[in-house]
Amino acid sequence: RGLASVFGVLIDTWVPTRILPGAFTKTLQENAKRVKVLYQHNADWPIGVPTKMEENSDGLLVEAKVSQTVMGQEALTLIRDGVLTELSIGFDPIKYTMVEEALDGLNVLVRHLTECRLWEFSPVTFAANSRASISAVHSLFSATRVEDDVELHEETYLLIKQVFQRLRHMEKPEPIDVYALI
Repeated sequence: RGLASVFGVLIDTWVPTRILPGAFTKTLQENAKRVKVLYQHNADWPIGVPTKMEENSDGLLVEAKVSQTVMGQEALTLIRDGVLTELSIGFDPIKYTMVEEALDGLNVLVRHLTECRLWEFSPVTFAANSRASISAVHSLFSATRVEDDVELHEETYLLIKQVFQRLRHMEKPEPIDVYALI
């Protein structure tokens, strides 16, 4: 969960850009199903799909389901460890105006984006929009919190608990015959 883009912030791109409120409205209505979650903007490294994308007063709020792949799990580990803390978007500018702004004592043309086509968002090492960040990581199923995350029948819960207790006490984990525990 996080803000993939923050409105009004100067984005450090080859064309200095500010994304304005409403810029994602059309793409969220027409193109949301095509948006992917990539790792470091690499189209060869998809790691998930958005489960929520909406504009709020701050920017583009996103949530995603990260796939249970090696790369997806590596990205989640880096996020949980605080290595990856920022988000970034891949987009095409559709409608914008060029506005002259004073930046560091220079007059610079800045693109004010009023509509864009969103293709992806990514956890990244360094985001061009420094305020776009990951705010939370949640797990649907955690072995350490089974009873908090899902409702299980008592027998199923006890079976899972036995398996984890046996694994914890093994020096070298070996396959466990679950049927023998029933």
